[in-house]
Amino acid sequence: MLKDTLEARGVRIPVHWQDMSLWLDSDDKPSHSLAGSSLTDWADKSSNALNFSQATGSAQPTAVEADAKNKRAIDFDGGDDMDCDTTTNVVDSSEAFTAIFVFESDSMTAYPCLFQWKGNKNLEWLILSAANYSDISFGNNATWYKGKFASGDISLGTTYCVVLVFDGVDPAAGGSFSAYLDGTSKSISASAAYGAHDAAQTMLGNDTYGDYFNGRLYELCVWKNRELTTGEINREGQRLKDKWGHSWTNL
Repeated sequence: MLKDTLEARGVRIPVHWQDMSLWLDSDDKPSHSLAGSSLTDWADKSSNALNFSQATGSAQPTAVEADAKNKRAIDFDGGDDMDCDTTTNVVDSSEAFTAIFVFESDSMTAYPCLFQWKGNKNLEWLILSAANYSDISFGNNATWYKGKFASGDISLGTTYCVVLVFDGVDPAAGGSFSAYLDGTSKSISASAAYGAHDAAQTMLGNDTYGDYFNGRLYELCVWKNRELTTGEINREGQRLKDKWGHSWTNL
């Protein structure tokens, strides 16, 4: 069993592991394949096997050993990306989900995309907006810019933990989402629709329009058809804080 293998390696397992649809960990070296320091394959640690790869050397992210957190980090330089090896949806249409991820941005020129999920109609894009916004934006395949954090929430060179919870009711309604930044609840500002962006496959570090992410993705966890409770979110926030050193205030 994959879970038994992870526990034998001393890996702290997230809550409701059986309901995870995606779990990427930049410090879990056995889940990586490298060509020198370039990441060619990144294996999903959930049971869903949504693995990612990049065959083009110039577009491969870099595995940075013993970074400032004394752990391996996966660095995207603004021209790197990885595609999922399957066309399976991360979350199916109208399913509730919880997504938690830890990242650090080095640049916010243009609209760098941290990840784009394959057309699930719930969370199609998640981007770090340009420097004059400095926010998190997300939405579905009909209104990709539907929700965003307040301007100025995100600073360069700072590690953040973001939590997004969708209740499965209406992916076009801001009220169906709850959002937290380092454990602090964030109000969601609705934005105008900019048309459909239905991706053929899930991508890391880029989107279908070439909006490359420049920074480090430390960990990404997604639970399918599962809204984590307040206590469960706090447990995950503390687990990730212990690992990555970002701020966290219990909900």
